[in-house]
Amino acid sequence: MKKRVLNTVMATILSALLIGFAAVGAFADDDRYVEFRGRKIDLKPYFEGFPYKDITPIYEAGRVFYYEEGKTRVLKEARLRGDIDLARGNAISGVDFSKRNVWGMRFNPRDKHLYWIGDEKNDEIINLYRLN
Repeated sequence: MKKRVLNTVMATILSALLIGFAAVGAFADDDRYVEFRGRKIDLKPYFEGFPYKDITPIYEAGRVFYYEEGKTRVLKEARLRGDIDLARGNAISGVDFSKRNVWGMRFNPRDKHLYWIGDEKNDEIINLYRLN
């Protein structure tokens, strides 16, 4: 429970930092550094070229789901245990999600499936997929 709260707090702090940086426009060299608990942290390596988007931990499933950006956008998953290495995650669909409008993902603990919600053909029709 403590780890989940800490992860949520860190994600909230990181989101607030990004929103603050986006609000001021372009980043200056000095803006890439933040101070946290007396340490100066360079944020550039964490955001420049970071290929992972929409990282969604689902504790009931024991997994984290995310998209990996490259020539295509791949939906991947990794176990929520120990050190999570997103580079070693498993692709759970052969679909190129860069060509679709993604509206969200939900996990149903009753049937233990992931539901993907989005617009498959960009035709304003909602599509719902169940992934096990």
